[in-house]
Amino acid sequence: MTAHLGHTNMIATAAWLPWILLALEELYLNLRWRWVELGASFIALLFFAGGPQVTFYALMVAGRTGASHSGFVRRGNAVGDSYAELR
Repeated sequence: MTAHLGHTNMIATAAWLPWILLALEELYLNLRWRWVELGASFIALLFFAGGPQVTFYALMVAGRTGASHSGFVRRGNAVGDSYAELR
């Protein structure tokens, strides 16, 4: 990360990823509107931080985390088995 010390927008954008993941984890553990609102706020602040590449990567990680928590991506289900057969 020391190579990006001059790119403060990349660092500011990457700093929001742990907060987004925290909101997803708490939303998974106890479904409350508070975590929906906080997660939406964190994602908005991620966009406002100004790093489009890091924003895209962070949303990919958050999407994968959300999909695995929802049960869509799991080993042993129909989606996971059919994906494994494609390889």
